[in-house]
Amino acid sequence: MLLRFFGYTICYLPSSKEKIAKRGFHHLEKMFSTLPLRQLDLFEKVYDFDQKNRSVKERMKMSDNIVLKKNCVVPKKILLVDDTITTGASLLGALRCLKGYDCKITIYVVSVNQLWLKKRKIFGK
Repeated sequence: MLLRFFGYTICYLPSSKEKIAKRGFHHLEKMFSTLPLRQLDLFEKVYDFDQKNRSVKERMKMSDNIVLKKNCVVPKKILLVDDTITTGASLLGALRCLKGYDCKITIYVVSVNQLWLKKRKIFGK
């Protein structure tokens, strides 16, 4: 993975402040912290709400809720990281924000199903 993304800057889609406070850390930052790639907190939510229990229609409105942080410098090569794709609204919002910039964007999504985690407990792992 490292050579493939040499020169990229990792940019995470924002998590809700509530989830970060509950965990005590930003899970994606923690997962990717050992990679020797620059990390940039490029995006923020206009309104901080969780998408989990919202309808597809409500989730699609989320694309308008993602904005670039003020005074940020957009890198030339972006590794756009999200934790799951349900409707794709957050990713679409981030891509909309970057539309006018001359940058190469690669999307990387990390996901796990809760059922898989429960099954691992059955096998003692």
